Amino acid sequence: MRRGDLIRFGGAEEERVKAHIQQEQAERTRVLQSYGNVKHGDTISRDIAVPGDLPLYALHYVIQRLFGWQNCHLHHFRLSDEAFLKMTGDNAGKWSSLVGVLFQSPEIADEDRYWADDYEDGSFKTWLKKKYTGPYMSLNHGEGILQSKMDVARMKMYAPYIELMYGEGYGGGEFMYMAAAKKTGKISKKTDEERKAGIVRKVVVPFDEAPVRAISLLFEGAPYQILERLTIEEVLVFRDRRVNDKLAEFEEICDTYETFMDDDLIDDIQQILESGRDEPWEQPYTPACTDTLYYEYDYGDGWMVRITGSTGCADLVEKGLLTKDDIDKALISILTKYKPVCLFADGLPYLKM
Repeated sequence: MRRGDLIRFGGAEEERVKAHIQQEQAERTRVLQSYGNVKHGDTISRDIAVPGDLPLYALHYVIQRLFGWQNCHLHHFRLSDEAFLKMTGDNAGKWSSLVGVLFQSPEIADEDRYWADDYEDGSFKTWLKKKYTGPYMSLNHGEGILQSKMDVARMKMYAPYIELMYGEGYGGGEFMYMAAAKKTGKISKKTDEERKAGIVRKVVVPFDEAPVRAISLLFEGAPYQILERLTIEEVLVFRDRRVNDKLAEFEEICDTYETFMDDDLIDDIQQILESGRDEPWEQPYTPACTDTLYYEYDYGDGWMVRITGSTGCADLVEKGLLTKDDIDKALISILTKYKPVCLFADGLPYLKM
């Protein structure tokens, strides 16, 4: 769809689209179970035991190995759309405070974003293994708080105000169609091209009052990509899963801006800003903010990996897919070898770590 195209549908057309989606999902399940060697669900899955201090940049290489990928495409980690909006309040001001703390800067340089991709020749498997074997240390200076705040400051200089343009959506509502950087709070006149494109309303707001989606429309980078220097235990809440995969609710998740940005974290951030020391190993520890993390790989084919944590793999034990001895052996291996262990694999391709 081009940016100038508006798509509206309803009634019988809406039902047709829903039926088409359901048919695609059923076909996907059939193909995975028939040809992908999936035995215990409708997705290719891996269950792994990992060191708690495994950073997301190293988890990326773990995923590459376990799913048979060759690290040939772009990737990122993210929250669900709902969790992202809850964390930011859909407010660019709150989001900008989280840049360098939870989210990558949209302006991060490619050499920083992919600092660890230094493979040249030799065994690709051996290279990957070194990447996900500890001890771990991020050398990504572009993810530092000070550097990230400088990036945000430049973004705000470029767009102190943002003009939001809305088109008419399905059912009579509106959707944000475009955004434009503005130096003042004055609304521009609607052009003939905008009228033809279906723009029904325009409004200008200060940067900090804009919806976060406007950032995606104004800048090349996405606002929702999570910092890869963060460790698994800094992002993901680990819970005891049951056979039906419902997660227990006793673990605390700091999934709002107010609970995440507590006084201790704010003080740590301020100390870094005042000291000017922005080395990767001097960044503050953050509280876990989700029980479900997403990894996207190859933006053309759009591979999506859903990541959840478990403290004891209770669901796999109850299904008879693992024993407590299997888990104990994996923990011993992690302690002695300092690298993740694959506990169970469902579906092809599967490559041993």
